[in-house]
Amino acid sequence: MQKKAMLIRKSDAPHVAPIPHAAYAWTLIVTLVMVSLLISAPATAAAPGSWTVVGDEMSAGHRDATVNLLLDGRVLIAGGSNASTSATSTADIYDPSSDTFSSATMTTPRIWHTATTLDDGRVLVVGGAALGLPTASNTVEIFDPTNDSFTRVANLLVKREVHSATLLDDGRVLVMGGHNASITHASSEIYDPATDSWTAAANMTAARYLHTSVLLNDGTVLVTGGQGTSVGESAEIYHPSTDSWEAVGDMAFARSEPRATLLFDGSVLVTGRNNSYGSIIPRSFYSAEVYHPDTKTWERVGDMERPRALHTSTRLANGKVLVAGSAVSNFRILNNSKHAEIYDPVTKSWTTTGLLNLCRESHVGVLLYDDTVFVAGGFCAVGADSGEIYTP
Repeated sequence: MQKKAMLIRKSDAPHVAPIPHAAYAWTLIVTLVMVSLLISAPATAAAPGSWTVVGDEMSAGHRDATVNLLLDGRVLIAGGSNASTSATSTADIYDPSSDTFSSATMTTPRIWHTATTLDDGRVLVVGGAALGLPTASNTVEIFDPTNDSFTRVANLLVKREVHSATLLDDGRVLVMGGHNASITHASSEIYDPATDSWTAAANMTAARYLHTSVLLNDGTVLVTGGQGTSVGESAEIYHPSTDSWEAVGDMAFARSEPRATLLFDGSVLVTGRNNSYGSIIPRSFYSAEVYHPDTKTWERVGDMERPRALHTSTRLANGKVLVAGSAVSNFRILNNSKHAEIYDPVTKSWTTTGLLNLCRESHVGVLLYDDTVFVAGGFCAVGADSGEIYTP
């Protein structure tokens, strides 16, 4: 018997509603947006109070280097000593936008020099020495961030290392003190970028090196601490308008290589020291004090949680101060060079924060434009060619 083919009438077929063109378009758009977001999503944000190692390494180790935040947001780390303990002419440039380093080369190796950002964004690199040489250098060069190159400019009037340098309100740079062979300098001099020339300025009230200097809100310059003849506790002020120096109140403790940080209210926080110590660490390594320009006196504030020397001190966007790392350690204080803490100017007290990933001393630190803090280099078993970022 012949089978008849089964015919399915159109009316018997299962009905599938067509997708309107507009609905299809929106579905496609939403899908594409979600895929795009997944592909471009950044890594998990760092937790507040934590440190993150940057994704790249510097081309050289940098101990006792200098650091400058450039106008384009990059960071210049110049000179210092490398892993072989010799001075380096290498400069590394960190770009936070790409989390990478590039490099440039100074005209000469330098350690114990200064680097000052000029008003036009260039960086003035002054003096220093090459390790193993008996004398300091009088050479000077300028870094140009438009082409990442260094160019020699006029020499210092006096050879200097372990000096200090401060940008004045008028755009000139005051360089003061320092050391050369067996000579400790009281002299100071001023560089004028407009004329590429140096002019002798008045002598400080005391010869000193390994001191620190900071520009105050009234345009004067505070110089404090250091080494020399009975200068460890002393402080003085430079007045650019009269080219003169004025001794002010002494600190509570002698401090060599202290860290000075200008606070929002115009006062100055000074921390740490770098002098020899025995099995007992002096309390001065924990101490902190604040200079008040209105009275020209010092105030003891709360002690730090950890002893500090050769650390970094960075003012945060909220006005607090982050200190990180240290050269002070012994059998009682393990991993001290990984510790960090924060000073609150309101309560005049300290609070511990997250540990560095690597131990650091003689490193550098700077506040970035996104309000995080970048530190790099230093001296430890590892890490001289690395950097990390603190998230407040």
